[in-house]
Amino acid sequence: LIARYLGPHQYGTFVAVTAAAALVSPFVSNGWACVMIQQVARDRNQFAACFGKVLVATLLSGLLLSALTIPACLVLLPGSIVPAIIILVNVTDLLVFPYVGIAGVAFWSLENLGWTAGFTLFASVLRLCGIALLMILHGPTLVAWSIIYLITSALSALVAMGCALWILGAPKLSLRWRSEEHTSELQSRQYL
Repeated sequence: LIARYLGPHQYGTFVAVTAAAALVSPFVSNGWACVMIQQVARDRNQFAACFGKVLVATLLSGLLLSALTIPACLVLLPGSIVPAIIILVNVTDLLVFPYVGIAGVAFWSLENLGWTAGFTLFASVLRLCGIALLMILHGPTLVAWSIIYLITSALSALVAMGCALWILGAPKLSLRWRSEEHTSELQSRQYL
């Protein structure tokens, strides 16, 4: 729908900016989501600590990658692209939307994949509603769509994280990145 209503030039611009964000988005959370699944599979009591580490890693890596990607896009992409579009799309894809995936991984680590699939479906339906609202209330423009893209992603992230916190419990935030068990294991190896 967006491709049809924005037209080839505006939609091509949106795809170029999202492609740039997609190049670095796999590095958001730096693999801590996979570590969380591994750790929680071994010991469910590690869930709160792992969940906290994933949230902090996602925030810090998202900030860093946004700070690198936005200027790179401003330099490398055509100058005709409005900087607000680059900023909105990168903030959405690198800082906001990853929390939908993190909430899904939290449920996944506890073997509850129904919630994980539900979050993805909810985000897609919410974006479709955003497109419909945009077409009804406002003529679709790239800036308007970028704002709707951010708003629907933020709502999806809020709902997903809200469900994770309400159902699974609060994360344990810590500055220690290695578990105590892993640290003691490393110390015992040093003496061998």
